[in-house]
Amino acid sequence: MKKQLIPIALSAAVFAVSFFFQRRTLSEEEFNGLFLFSRDYFMETLTSPLPVSRLVSDFLLQLFYYPPVGAAVEALLICGIFILLRRLTAFSGTSIPATAIACTVWYFMAFKATPAIAVTSLIVSAALCALVLPFIKRRKKENKLSIAASLIIIFVFSISIPCNGKVKENEEWAGIEYAARKHDWQMLLDIATPDRASVDRDMIPYALLALNATGRLQDGMTEYPVRSTQDLDMAGQTSRKAYYFNSILYEMLDVPNEAIHCTFQAACTLPHGTGNGMLRQLIKFNIMRGDAEMVKKYSSVLSRSPMNRRLALQALRIAEELEPRTDVDSSFLAPVMARDPFLSLLRTGAAGNDSRFLKDRVSAYLETSPELRKKLLDNHE
Repeated sequence: MKKQLIPIALSAAVFAVSFFFQRRTLSEEEFNGLFLFSRDYFMETLTSPLPVSRLVSDFLLQLFYYPPVGAAVEALLICGIFILLRRLTAFSGTSIPATAIACTVWYFMAFKATPAIAVTSLIVSAALCALVLPFIKRRKKENKLSIAASLIIIFVFSISIPCNGKVKENEEWAGIEYAARKHDWQMLLDIATPDRASVDRDMIPYALLALNATGRLQDGMTEYPVRSTQDLDMAGQTSRKAYYFNSILYEMLDVPNEAIHCTFQAACTLPHGTGNGMLRQLIKFNIMRGDAEMVKKYSSVLSRSPMNRRLALQALRIAEELEPRTDVDSSFLAPVMARDPFLSLLRTGAAGNDSRFLKDRVSAYLETSPELRKKLLDNHE
C-alpha cells in the first residue's frame, strides 16, 4: 500500500485541481484543438516539430470536451510520468526526485493550459526507461520519511497551482468565452465584475455585451470604467481575443456573414489554422445564414473528428432542410461590414435590423462619444 500511496495522492491532486480550478480551461483547450482522421491533417502534423507528441496531444485534447474526462487524462499523464521516473530512480530508495519532476511538469502544463508538455515528458520518460532500466540491478526500499516528503511536495503544488495568477487568468478568460458562446450572460457578469474589469480592461467589452444582451446596457455600463467606444467593440485590436469577441457580437446582431469572417480571423491564430470549436461555430453561423452548402462542407470536415462526429451528422441532416434567408436585405448579409464598428451598426439597422439589442448599442456609442453624437447631428441637419 505504501508503494501506491504517492501515485494515488498525485493523481487525486491533479484531477481535483484540474476539475475544480481549471474546468473551463479544459473546455477551451478542446475548443482550440484539432484532431481529424484525414490525410491533410496527418501530413501537416507529422511534418511539424515533435510530431508524435503533437499527434498524441491533439488526440487527447478532443476528450477535453467533457471536463471530468479532461481532468482524468491530465491526472493519468502526470501519474504516468511519476511512475516511470520512480522506476528510473529506484536505486536511490526515494521518490522525491520523481515527485518533484512530475509536479513541475504538472505546474507548466497548468500554466501553459496545454497537455503537450506532459505528453512530451511522458514519451521522454518512457524512452529513458527503455534505455536505462536493463542496467539498473539494485533497488532500495523507500522509507516513511521519503514518502512523507513526497506527499508534502504534492500538497505544496496543489496549493500553488490554483493560486498562480496566470492559471487564474486563463480560467477567467476561458469562463468568459465559454459563457459568451453559450449566451450565459449572468455567468459572464459574475466573472467580469466592475472591479475585475478595471484591472483587465479587455473584460469590459464582454461585460457590456452581456448587459446589452440582457437589456441592461444603459444603466449597467455606468458601473464599469468605460473610457471610449473601444471599450464597446475592441476596435483596432488584432488578437484572437478581439476576433472571437466580434464573432459573438455579430451573432447577437444577427449578421452571420460578419460572424463567420471574425471566426476565420480568430481561427488563423490557432496552431492548425482552425479548431474543433471554430468548426462548430462556423457550422452554427452558416445555419443562421441559411447556407446549406457551407454547412455540409464544414460538417464533412468535422465528421472526421471522433468526438464531434455525431454533432457533424446532425448538422448534415439540418443542411438537407435548410433554406436561404429571405427575411433581410442582401446588404445585411454582406461578407464584410465597415471597418468602423459604429458605421457597421448603422448599416445593420438600415438593412432592416430594428432589435432592441442594436438600438441600445447605438445609444451606448452616442453616450460614450460626444464626437460621434455631434457628427450624427451635423449629418442629420
